[in-house]
Amino acid sequence: MASCVAKVTSISGWACFALLADYRYHLCREHERVSPLVYPARHSWVQQLFRFVMRFGILIFLLALFGVIFGAEAKGEMREKTVMGWLESVFLKPWSIRVTAKLDTGAKTSSLHAEDIEHFTKDGQEWVRFTLIGAGDDDKTVVVERPRVRTVYIKERRARATRRDVVTMVLCKNGRDYETEFTLIDRSNFNYPVLLGRSFLKDVALVDSGDTFLYKADSDPCRSKKSVQ
Repeated sequence: MASCVAKVTSISGWACFALLADYRYHLCREHERVSPLVYPARHSWVQQLFRFVMRFGILIFLLALFGVIFGAEAKGEMREKTVMGWLESVFLKPWSIRVTAKLDTGAKTSSLHAEDIEHFTKDGQEWVRFTLIGAGDDDKTVVVERPRVRTVYIKERRARATRRDVVTMVLCKNGRDYETEFTLIDRSNFNYPVLLGRSFLKDVALVDSGDTFLYKADSDPCRSKKSVQ
Protein backbone atom coordinates (compact mmCIF):
# COMPACT_ATOMS: atom_id res chain seq x y z
CA MET A 1 0.00 0.00 0.00
CA ALA A 2 2.84 2.38 0.89
CA SER A 3 4.52 1.70 -2.45
CA CYS A 4 1.28 2.52 -4.28
CA VAL A 5 0.99 5.82 -2.37
CA ALA A 6 4.59 6.68 -3.25
CA LYS A 7 3.92 5.93 -6.91
CA VAL A 8 0.78 8.05 -6.95
CA THR A 9 2.65 10.90 -5.23
CA SER A 10 5.41 10.73 -7.83
CA ILE A 11 2.84 10.66 -10.62
CA SER A 12 1.07 13.66 -9.09
CA GLY A 13 4.37 15.55 -9.15
CA TRP A 14 4.74 14.85 -12.85
CA ALA A 15 1.17 16.02 -13.42
CA CYS A 16 1.75 19.30 -11.54
CA PHE A 17 4.91 19.93 -13.54
CA ALA A 18 3.03 19.31 -16.77
CA LEU A 19 0.22 21.66 -15.75
CA LEU A 20 2.71 24.40 -14.81
CA ALA A 21 4.44 23.97 -18.15
CA ASP A 22 1.09 24.23 -19.92
CA TYR A 23 0.25 27.39 -17.94
CA ARG A 24 3.67 28.90 -18.72
CA TYR A 25 3.22 28.13 -22.40
CA HIS A 26 -0.19 29.76 -22.66
CA LEU A 27 1.02 32.76 -20.60
CA CYS A 28 3.85 33.30 -23.05
CA ARG A 29 1.47 33.05 -25.97
CA GLU A 30 -0.85 35.64 -24.36
CA HIS A 31 1.99 38.10 -23.73
CA GLU A 32 3.31 37.59 -27.22
CA ARG A 33 -0.13 38.36 -28.64
CA VAL A 34 -0.43 41.56 -26.59
CA SER A 35 3.17 42.75 -26.93
CA PRO A 36 5.20 40.93 -29.59
CA LEU A 37 8.33 42.91 -28.65
CA VAL A 38 8.43 41.38 -25.16
CA TYR A 39 8.54 37.79 -26.44
CA PRO A 40 10.32 37.87 -29.79
CA ALA A 41 10.17 35.01 -32.27
CA ARG A 42 13.58 33.70 -31.27
CA HIS A 43 12.01 32.38 -28.06
CA SER A 44 9.44 30.26 -29.92
CA TRP A 45 11.58 27.15 -29.43
CA VAL A 46 11.22 27.60 -25.67
CA GLN A 47 7.46 27.66 -26.03
CA GLN A 48 7.56 24.54 -28.18
CA LEU A 49 9.70 22.83 -25.55
CA PHE A 50 7.18 23.72 -22.84
CA ARG A 51 4.40 22.39 -25.03
CA PHE A 52 6.26 19.13 -25.64
CA VAL A 53 7.03 18.69 -21.94
CA MET A 54 3.39 19.32 -21.11
CA ARG A 55 2.10 16.70 -23.53
CA PHE A 56 4.79 14.19 -22.61
CA GLY A 57 4.15 14.71 -18.90
CA ILE A 58 0.42 14.11 -19.25
CA LEU A 59 1.09 10.95 -21.27
CA ILE A 60 3.49 9.63 -18.62
CA PHE A 61 0.94 10.45 -15.93
CA LEU A 62 -1.83 8.47 -17.64
CA LEU A 63 0.39 5.46 -18.38
CA ALA A 64 1.73 5.37 -14.83
CA LEU A 65 -1.76 5.74 -13.36
CA PHE A 66 -3.04 2.80 -15.41
CA GLY A 67 0.02 0.79 -14.35
CA VAL A 68 -0.62 1.43 -10.66
CA ILE A 69 -4.31 0.52 -10.94
CA PHE A 70 -3.87 -2.68 -12.94
CA GLY A 71 -0.79 -3.68 -10.95
CA ALA A 72 -2.74 -3.42 -7.70
CA GLU A 73 -5.55 -5.53 -9.17
CA ALA A 74 -3.09 -8.20 -10.32
CA LYS A 75 -1.46 -8.35 -6.87
CA GLY A 76 -4.92 -8.63 -5.29
CA GLU A 77 -5.78 -11.59 -7.51
CA MET A 78 -2.46 -13.25 -6.67
CA ARG A 79 -3.08 -12.84 -2.93
CA GLU A 80 -6.39 -14.69 -3.29
CA LYS A 81 -4.56 -17.84 -4.43
CA THR A 82 -3.33 -20.37 -1.89
CA VAL A 83 0.29 -21.53 -1.83
CA MET A 84 0.42 -25.33 -1.94
CA GLY A 85 3.22 -27.87 -2.08
CA TRP A 86 3.68 -30.10 -5.11
CA LEU A 87 2.14 -32.87 -3.01
CA GLU A 88 -0.96 -32.25 -0.89
CA SER A 89 -3.66 -34.25 0.84
CA VAL A 90 -7.16 -33.44 -0.38
CA PHE A 91 -10.59 -34.75 0.55
CA LEU A 92 -13.10 -35.91 -2.04
CA LYS A 93 -16.68 -35.03 -1.18
CA PRO A 94 -19.26 -35.94 -0.09
CA TRP A 95 -17.48 -39.07 1.13
CA SER A 96 -14.60 -37.23 2.91
CA ILE A 97 -12.13 -39.65 1.38
CA ARG A 98 -8.55 -38.47 1.79
CA VAL A 99 -6.20 -38.95 -1.16
CA THR A 100 -2.73 -37.70 -2.01
CA ALA A 101 -2.67 -35.34 -4.97
CA LYS A 102 0.27 -34.35 -7.13
CA LEU A 103 0.07 -30.74 -8.28
CA ASP A 104 1.52 -30.71 -11.79
CA THR A 105 1.67 -27.43 -13.72
CA GLY A 106 3.00 -29.36 -16.71
CA ALA A 107 -0.31 -31.19 -17.13
CA LYS A 108 -3.37 -29.45 -18.50
CA THR A 109 -6.13 -31.68 -17.16
CA SER A 110 -6.64 -33.30 -13.77
CA SER A 111 -7.00 -37.05 -13.43
CA LEU A 112 -8.37 -39.38 -10.77
CA HIS A 113 -7.63 -43.02 -10.03
CA ALA A 114 -10.77 -45.06 -10.74
CA GLU A 115 -11.32 -48.81 -10.83
CA ASP A 116 -14.13 -50.96 -12.25
CA ILE A 117 -15.31 -48.20 -14.61
CA GLU A 118 -18.78 -48.87 -16.05
CA HIS A 119 -21.11 -46.86 -18.27
CA PHE A 120 -24.89 -46.68 -17.96
CA THR A 121 -27.79 -44.44 -18.90
CA LYS A 122 -29.86 -42.55 -16.34
CA ASP A 123 -32.76 -40.28 -17.26
CA GLY A 124 -31.53 -40.20 -20.84
CA GLN A 125 -28.04 -39.06 -19.82
CA GLU A 126 -24.74 -40.94 -19.95
CA TRP A 127 -23.38 -41.76 -16.50
CA VAL A 128 -20.20 -43.39 -15.18
CA ARG A 129 -19.91 -45.79 -12.24
CA PHE A 130 -16.49 -46.43 -10.71
CA THR A 131 -14.74 -47.46 -7.50
CA LEU A 132 -12.92 -44.82 -5.49
CA ILE A 133 -10.25 -45.82 -2.96
CA GLY A 134 -8.90 -43.64 -0.16
CA ALA A 135 -5.37 -43.52 1.25
CA GLY A 136 -3.68 -44.07 4.62
CA ASP A 137 -5.94 -44.03 7.66
CA ASP A 138 -8.88 -43.17 5.39
CA ASP A 139 -8.38 -46.29 3.28
CA LYS A 140 -12.05 -46.82 2.54
CA THR A 141 -13.71 -47.77 -0.72
CA VAL A 142 -16.88 -46.31 -2.20
CA VAL A 143 -18.75 -46.82 -5.45
CA VAL A 144 -19.31 -43.48 -7.17
CA GLU A 145 -21.87 -42.61 -9.82
CA ARG A 146 -21.40 -39.35 -11.74
CA PRO A 147 -22.79 -37.89 -14.98
CA ARG A 148 -20.30 -38.09 -17.82
CA VAL A 149 -19.41 -34.55 -18.91
CA ARG A 150 -17.58 -35.59 -22.09
CA THR A 151 -14.96 -37.96 -23.45
CA VAL A 152 -11.36 -36.97 -24.21
CA TYR A 153 -8.33 -38.67 -25.72
CA ILE A 154 -5.07 -38.30 -23.79
CA LYS A 155 -1.70 -39.01 -25.43
CA GLU A 156 0.89 -40.45 -23.08
CA ARG A 157 4.58 -40.55 -23.94
CA ARG A 158 5.52 -43.61 -26.02
CA ALA A 159 1.93 -44.80 -25.94
CA ARG A 160 -1.20 -44.57 -28.00
CA ALA A 161 -3.90 -42.06 -27.12
CA THR A 162 -6.34 -43.45 -24.57
CA ARG A 163 -10.02 -42.66 -24.27
CA ARG A 164 -11.06 -41.24 -20.91
CA ASP A 165 -14.35 -40.22 -19.35
CA VAL A 166 -14.57 -36.78 -17.75
CA VAL A 167 -16.64 -36.21 -14.61
CA THR A 168 -17.07 -33.32 -12.20
CA MET A 169 -16.03 -33.86 -8.59
CA VAL A 170 -15.82 -31.70 -5.48
CA LEU A 171 -12.57 -31.71 -3.53
CA CYS A 172 -11.89 -29.97 -0.25
CA LYS A 173 -8.59 -28.45 0.80
CA ASN A 174 -7.84 -26.32 3.85
CA GLY A 175 -11.55 -25.88 4.54
CA ARG A 176 -12.49 -24.75 1.02
CA ASP A 177 -14.52 -26.67 -1.56
CA TYR A 178 -13.48 -26.70 -5.21
CA GLU A 179 -15.52 -28.15 -8.04
CA THR A 180 -13.37 -29.33 -10.93
CA GLU A 181 -13.25 -31.83 -13.78
CA PHE A 182 -11.31 -35.10 -13.65
CA THR A 183 -10.48 -37.66 -16.28
CA LEU A 184 -10.95 -41.21 -14.98
CA ILE A 185 -8.10 -43.70 -15.37
CA ASP A 186 -6.53 -46.60 -13.53
CA ARG A 187 -3.53 -44.90 -11.92
CA SER A 188 -2.32 -47.96 -10.01
CA ASN A 189 0.96 -47.76 -11.97
CA PHE A 190 1.46 -44.15 -10.89
CA ASN A 191 2.83 -42.94 -7.56
CA TYR A 192 -0.21 -40.84 -6.66
CA PRO A 193 -3.94 -41.46 -7.19
CA VAL A 194 -4.80 -37.85 -8.05
CA LEU A 195 -3.13 -35.39 -10.40
CA LEU A 196 -4.21 -31.76 -10.35
CA GLY A 197 -3.39 -29.94 -13.60
CA ARG A 198 -3.44 -26.37 -14.81
CA SER A 199 -7.18 -26.36 -15.46
CA PHE A 200 -7.63 -26.54 -11.67
CA LEU A 201 -4.51 -24.73 -10.45
CA LYS A 202 -4.74 -21.58 -12.59
CA ASP A 203 -7.48 -19.99 -10.48
CA VAL A 204 -6.78 -21.66 -7.15
CA ALA A 205 -3.16 -22.22 -6.17
CA LEU A 206 0.46 -21.21 -6.51
CA VAL A 207 2.67 -24.30 -6.38
CA ASP A 208 5.81 -24.38 -4.22
CA SER A 209 7.90 -26.95 -6.09
CA GLY A 210 10.33 -27.24 -3.17
CA ASP A 211 7.86 -28.27 -0.48
CA THR A 212 5.10 -30.79 0.20
CA PHE A 213 2.07 -31.10 2.47
CA LEU A 214 1.95 -27.48 3.61
CA TYR A 215 -1.43 -28.24 5.22
CA LYS A 216 -1.43 -31.31 7.44
CA ALA A 217 -4.34 -33.66 6.80
CA ASP A 218 -4.97 -34.23 10.52
CA SER A 219 -5.60 -30.52 11.06
CA ASP A 220 -7.44 -29.91 7.80
CA PRO A 221 -10.83 -28.21 8.45
CA CYS A 222 -12.31 -30.42 5.73
CA ARG A 223 -12.41 -33.22 8.28
CA SER A 224 -14.93 -31.35 10.40
CA LYS A 225 -17.05 -30.05 7.53
CA LYS A 226 -20.38 -31.79 7.15
CA SER A 227 -20.73 -33.61 3.84
CA VAL A 228 -24.06 -33.72 2.05
CA GLN A 229 -24.99 -36.69 -0.08
